[in-house]
Amino acid sequence: MKKLLALISALILCSNMLSAQEALQHLGASIEVGTTGAGVNVSFPVITDRLIVTVGYNFPSVTINSHFDLNASTINSKINAANNMIGNYNKVIDENPEGAQKLGMTKITPINEVDKINTEVKAKLNFGNFKLMAEYYPSKSNYFHFTAGLLIGSGEWIDINAQVDEKVWNTYITAMVQNEHIPTLSKNDPKVIEAGIKLNTDIHPVAGLEDAAKLNIHDETYHLSKDCGGRLNTKLMVNKVKPYIGIGFGSSIPTKRRLGFQTELGAYYQGKPYFESSAKTEYDKSAFSSSMVDDIIDNIIYLHWYPQLTFRLTGRIF
Repeated sequence: MKKLLALISALILCSNMLSAQEALQHLGASIEVGTTGAGVNVSFPVITDRLIVTVGYNFPSVTINSHFDLNASTINSKINAANNMIGNYNKVIDENPEGAQKLGMTKITPINEVDKINTEVKAKLNFGNFKLMAEYYPSKSNYFHFTAGLLIGSGEWIDINAQVDEKVWNTYITAMVQNEHIPTLSKNDPKVIEAGIKLNTDIHPVAGLEDAAKLNIHDETYHLSKDCGGRLNTKLMVNKVKPYIGIGFGSSIPTKRRLGFQTELGAYYQGKPYFESSAKTEYDKSAFSSSMVDDIIDNIIYLHWYPQLTFRLTGRIF
């Protein structure tokens, strides 16, 4: 990597040392499409026609929509626990109506279970990078070339928005509210004894219901807060500056015709991707996880080198 950066620095230094007359002997432009989206470029030779510098920009984004049906067993186990407590609470009211009235107790509606967690996911791939490339053509034909350079962007690679189905999320919020309405009643509480209520078991809100909105993704825990509307946003980040190497066919500045075609295969080093999200919390191994989601993330998280296959329509301005 140090040798690559040294080579890139040397090429950039060479481009800065040339005179204005040498730099503007020829000028080319191109449009491109490939694995890093679409882009536009301007190219010019430096020192010699065999060394061409290209400055360009790739357009920001492509959005991919997908759908997941996640297992609801975790949230249903919490709902069932809350419903059992609600059942015990309502039974106390039925068996002790006068005492319940003294304590201001009112019945609580049981909570519905969830069949499955429908989730819509939008992944926005951000290819918005400025680039500075140097192409070296070893032969006079200016056909085959080597490329080295840098891509410079925001570092935000993929913006992921996951939205839980509104009906499912409302059921969860209702469960939270109903659970909070369950009072804490102890058999030894003087107020309970004074009201003439006999409890077979203590009554209290079910602990951990809020943990049903925790999700583990690639050994990290995310918590959906009550006011998030069932929406999780997380960004997959990479290096802002990314060295690039590649090989290609065709010239950035056609010599015999005004228009030409160029293709290039290479890769840029973006480092190890990592997640950033305001929903990230302390790791909880008991939180819900999806093997399907983890498998997808595993295939992305180890992509330190991003492959680039590009096709360009090139043109010579002069």
